[in-house]
Amino acid sequence: MNNISTLNRIFRIVLSLGLIAVVLNGSGPLGAMVYLPFISIYAGITAFIGWDPVNALAKKPEKAITATHSHTHHGDLLAH
Repeated sequence: MNNISTLNRIFRIVLSLGLIAVVLNGSGPLGAMVYLPFISIYAGITAFIGWDPVNALAKKPEKAITATHSHTHHGDLLAH
C-alpha cells in the first residue's frame, strides 16, 4: 500500500530533521518559521508509514493506466 519510494522516504526524513534543526537553531523572533515543525511532522509521518494522501490524490489509479496500455507494444511507435 506504499505510494512513495524508498528514496522519497529517505528524503522526507532528512527534510523533517532539517526543518526541526532550523527552528531549534533560530534566535530571536521566529515569525513564519513557527510553521516549519508542522511541515516536518507531515513529512516525517508520511515517511514513516510510506503513504502520502496528497500523492495518492495527485496520481491516476493504477488500474486505469494498465488498462489503457495493456495492448500496446513498446517497440511499435504506431500502436496508438
